[in-house]
Amino acid sequence: MAVLAGLLEDLYRLRVDASDWDRQRLSEHLCFFCRIIGAEGETIASGRDFAGLQQSLRARQSAQSQTAGDAVSEAFVQHQIVALPDEEMPEQVVAGTRQAPVIVYPGVFDAGTHVDLQLFASPAQRDRANRLGYARLMLQNLGKAGSYFRRELTKEKELGLYFSALGSAQELSDQLMLNVIWYCYFEGRELPRNADQFAERAHSRRGDLADIFTATVDLVRCSYKLRFQVMTQLDGLSSSAYAPSKQDIMAHLQRLIPSNVLEQTPFVWLPLLPRYVGGIVGRVQNLVGHVPRDVGSLEQLRPLQARFDALQLSELVDAQALQEVRFLLEELRLKTFNEALTRQRVEGAKADPRQWKVSIKRMHERLLSEERSVGLA
Repeated sequence: MAVLAGLLEDLYRLRVDASDWDRQRLSEHLCFFCRIIGAEGETIASGRDFAGLQQSLRARQSAQSQTAGDAVSEAFVQHQIVALPDEEMPEQVVAGTRQAPVIVYPGVFDAGTHVDLQLFASPAQRDRANRLGYARLMLQNLGKAGSYFRRELTKEKELGLYFSALGSAQELSDQLMLNVIWYCYFEGRELPRNADQFAERAHSRRGDLADIFTATVDLVRCSYKLRFQVMTQLDGLSSSAYAPSKQDIMAHLQRLIPSNVLEQTPFVWLPLLPRYVGGIVGRVQNLVGHVPRDVGSLEQLRPLQARFDALQLSELVDAQALQEVRFLLEELRLKTFNEALTRQRVEGAKADPRQWKVSIKRMHERLLSEERSVGLA
């Protein structure tokens, strides 16, 4: 119709719009007869209403694609599991429709009271879910050992006091139990992909659980105690002159030791936390009479922190490299505000920060290298 209308306008200067054609007056036998042929030569659909045929075929294809998508969901989405599937979970599967296929990533999700198998939109989302999901699944399978460690945590009255400003006793217990289990059974190791691998991991690593539990609780208790001291000291600095420094210190504490500090800190870096929270204690103690110098120092560090925050948001950044940059920046802060502490050795740490030789120039170069690797520079 559009072609015929264009021809009439060219030949006779007669403008004919689509609305001028009265399709109801056209005899059916004058309409084209359409037959849709399948791959095997069979007739899939036929008729003289082409638009109707298109709509019918789209509806049929949508129903078939939905069935295929449902089959993927049924295979990889399960609720309240007590073990991984017997068959090995793939790294990724194809879902969605035939016209719009979507790659999704099976993972283990911690729902709080139970564990689900779910599909995630990206590897980063799946990895974040696995961090707690695998730990929760292992905790459910610990039995009496899990109950024993929970009872031990109820004895940590001092730790509960220091944590009380950040969350409840139940939240503290969950954070410690889930992350101790992650450290012991999964961190730095390939994750089990089926029930047999999971059972083998539970058996082979259970001998280390008690030592890792004790070390983690001791480090967390020390770190939150120092955090408590900082908050107490800041309460005594009421003058408005301290406001910029107090704001920076509060933001630093939130980054360094939030309520979920264990989720963002690998076990190998955990012994360094008291060093850097202790550095904040020293900074607050030195603040009286030295506010201009403190403000000048934080202004120098602020651009580096902003760049690290942007780097942290990238899903392309390497997790190990990100932790290295994070703690190099912490060491630079310690050197800037409390240099005397940089000469102290850290007990139990594999890394020795005294050998890092941090500076603003070197920090800029390291950040630039990581920014280039993820396309931020």
